[in-house]
Amino acid sequence: MSVWLVVVVVVVVVVVVTHSIALFTPFLQLSLFFLLLFLLVFIVLQRKPIPPVDVCGVEDW
Repeated sequence: MSVWLVVVVVVVVVVVVTHSIALFTPFLQLSLFFLLLFLLVFIVLQRKPIPPVDVCGVEDW
């Protein structure tokens, strides 16, 4: 649960900062959006680990 708490805090901070800065620099808003998206994807991948590559299947080729 602590992971999700950190995620919520980060999202809130990024949204507030983005909306306050978006009036001045739309490009920075876009970069922050992609950074937040990357962070969310990274956390999802951490919670759902990718299954290791089947080395035996690769060796069959």
